[in-house]
Parts: sequence; C-alpha cells; structure tokens
Amino acid sequence: MYGNDKLDWLNETFLPHLEAMTVGTISWENLLDHMESHGAGQEYRQFYETCCGYYNL
Repeated sequence: MYGNDKLDWLNETFLPHLEAMTVGTISWENLLDHMESHGAGQEYRQFYETCCGYYNL
C-alpha cells in the first residue's frame, strides 16, 4: 500500500498532499466558536470549561 520504502511514500504520497494544504494552528476556543456558529459544539464547550476548571485555566 505504501510502496517498498517509507521514503517513497513520503515523497510520492504525503508531500504532494501537504503542498496542497494550508497547515496552521487554532485555539480550542476558536474551534468551539466555529462549531457553535454551525449549530454544534455546545456540549463540547461545557466539557472544555469543566476541564479548565479542574486545572485552573
């Protein structure tokens, strides 16, 4: 499936896909905001806020 060599897979499969992507970072808060703006995520925000309370974040 990945060819005979991991390096072949890296060069022939992974890197071409990576070049087509934009890879970045996003905060949990921004992710939850985005989910909620699409009608989901309220339960995740409650869970996140509960976790933050345990770690005083």
